[in-house]
Amino acid sequence: MPNIQNPVFITRNGTGDLAVMSIETYEFLAGKQELYTLIEEGLTQVKDGRVKSMKGTIKSIRDKIKI
Repeated sequence: MPNIQNPVFITRNGTGDLAVMSIETYEFLAGKQELYTLIEEGLTQVKDGRVKSMKGTIKSIRDKIKI
């Protein structure tokens, strides 16, 4: 895990308006968000029955690359 620094919060009229953070912190948080989105997408696909067996997937890949 990166060395995440605390963001600096800027307020306007006593209400939170802006957060300033390091690029390292931003990239870490953006990466986590992307991972959560992909996990949610996968879970939705499983729920909707849009899955393939591991054996079928491996065969499909092998057929495409002619192994």
